[in-house]
Amino acid sequence: MKLQVLIADADPDFQRTMTQALSREGDMEAAGVSSDGLETLSLIQTARPDVVLLDLIQQRLDGLAILRRLAGREDAPPVLVLTGFVNAAVVAECAKLGAAYFIPKPCDTAALMQCLRQCAKAGGKSPAAVAAPAPVPAHLESAVTDVLHEIGVPAHVKGYQYLREGILFTIRDADSTAGITKVLYPTVAKKFSSTPSCVERSMRHAIDIAWNRGDEDVQAVSDGPDGSGSTLSACYTELITRAKRKLHISTPFLLPNDELYSAVKLAVLSGVEVIMLLPARGRHWYQSWNSLAASNPLMMAGAKVYFADKSLSKCVIVADGEVCCIGSGDYCGRSLRNDFNTGCLVYSRDVAEDADKCFMEELEDAAECHPEEYTRRSFSDRVRIAVARFLMFLN
Repeated sequence: MKLQVLIADADPDFQRTMTQALSREGDMEAAGVSSDGLETLSLIQTARPDVVLLDLIQQRLDGLAILRRLAGREDAPPVLVLTGFVNAAVVAECAKLGAAYFIPKPCDTAALMQCLRQCAKAGGKSPAAVAAPAPVPAHLESAVTDVLHEIGVPAHVKGYQYLREGILFTIRDADSTAGITKVLYPTVAKKFSSTPSCVERSMRHAIDIAWNRGDEDVQAVSDGPDGSGSTLSACYTELITRAKRKLHISTPFLLPNDELYSAVKLAVLSGVEVIMLLPARGRHWYQSWNSLAASNPLMMAGAKVYFADKSLSKCVIVADGEVCCIGSGDYCGRSLRNDFNTGCLVYSRDVAEDADKCFMEELEDAAECHPEEYTRRSFSDRVRIAVARFLMFLN
């Protein structure tokens, strides 16, 4: 009987390539796919997989919350966590909650398949193990990254990772350039659980972007309800997940969807200093009350939230003082989904540092809100929040 693997990952491309990779193994197959945390729990109950392949970013319920709900169940299948959040705190939390194995993205597909077999065989009863990524000389990876940034390849596109890995591979093995289609593309595809054609297409797309940008350090991103998905929301999430030290977010309105919530929470858990700046009075009276209610889970997770006694006209996200995004789209899932928005990703440390400086100056005149203050809010404020949330969904 084939090993049943439940794929719980928010990326549809990963779901598809992993399903194909499992079918090629012969002794394994996908028991189902899910990008929603609650749906994942339901599939675990109905499909009875032998092992769960889980990414921490999920809709409605993130990966850590899924692990918490499975922790007390005797019939819970072993869970292999495969995620881009590689941090000692995240690994420790996953192990504490009962994860059988932890692998950072990207990983080698063959090694992943072997880990899935081991997890299913062990039944998730042994302490969580951690697979380390293949060692790469720090100076070499840093040099390649600097060159990609210099020529204008945006870090948030999929082809960026493929290009960087391909360049590192050719540095190790110069002969690989003689067989790009037969050696390089398949090797990179195998590491990222993708396909050679997808790798080639993504690489060419990243190069086209860099070529069209020329020497500019700004990339415009636009989307709207007529598109297939929110490109700006994906940019926000990618920028947040790439922050290593500090993350500063200023937005006129806060009502994030599950993906944006998870990204910020996991950033906090990874040790990133997260500070959010919101207006005490929004464009409509109910917006400020909705922002207050939406900020509470983030404050409880460890993010610092400030309210400024002034209006804010745009959403600004600064990651590590190196990259920033300035746009018309509020940090609000509904706005990003239903409205036409435009944002600019600025790949300039000087501009990002200036944006960060402005953020800190505005923060000086703002008041910090603490979770206990939200808990002690008056009855009249509770009524205002309830009415505001109701009007928001009717608007």
